[in-house]
Amino acid sequence: MDTKQALRRYEELSPSFSETRECKLVKEIITCLEEKNGPDRFTEAVKDYDKISRLDGWHTEVLVKVKKHCEEDDEEDLT
Repeated sequence: MDTKQALRRYEELSPSFSETRECKLVKEIITCLEEKNGPDRFTEAVKDYDKISRLDGWHTEVLVKVKKHCEEDDEEDLT
């Protein structure tokens, strides 16, 4: 299932989810990956979220993996 489709499904199941900080973070991460903005915008989005709601170890670990994937995509585009 496509990430955007999954997100839309969650928003349909719970309309209030669209206005949550979590939903906004996921949308920002998706945009970073799609636009290949590199890790800087990704890092900034995560930092902004973490300033208000501290991320636990599991979430941090998952986000680090996503960021590495983003960085790998950037490197492939340069070759």
